[in-house]
Amino acid sequence: MFDDDEVLNLEDKFYREGFADGQNENLEQNLLEGRQYGLQVGFQRVSIVGQIQSICETIQAVTTNNSLKSNCQMVLDEVKQLSFTNNESDVVHFGKVLVKLKNKFRLILMVWNRSNKEQKILYDDVFAVNQKVSGVLMAYTEDTKEVESNSKEANQDAKHDW
Repeated sequence: MFDDDEVLNLEDKFYREGFADGQNENLEQNLLEGRQYGLQVGFQRVSIVGQIQSICETIQAVTTNNSLKSNCQMVLDEVKQLSFTNNESDVVHFGKVLVKLKNKFRLILMVWNRSNKEQKILYDDVFAVNQKVSGVLMAYTEDTKEVESNSKEANQDAKHDW
């Protein structure tokens, strides 16, 4: 008829099944969120490199300042050297080069703006446009209960620019 042990352990059985189902669902959700986060980070990094490249190409084409042309060419050469693969060493190298590119780009814009008062290109404006295009990364922080957010799309507890 009925196995007494099976009847007495029914609650434990359902608990274990429910717990395992919850773990699997959580794992799937974490993998999906990780992929989405990775795609957004990758897009942001590549889009800023594209913006820097386009502005340097334009400045190089219209300026008569040879020093500015050569600095733009150095940035363009560095961009051509970048690897867009997803292995760890290339990602680390990309991050280091991106910092150098941003710094060099800031200097190029300072020189450009000094000689072109009517056609200024502000570093902060370039990056603000990039953030509008590629979005601002949102990071979840468990200890933060409420954080004010300027973004209507923000659906997580905390907002951090990465």
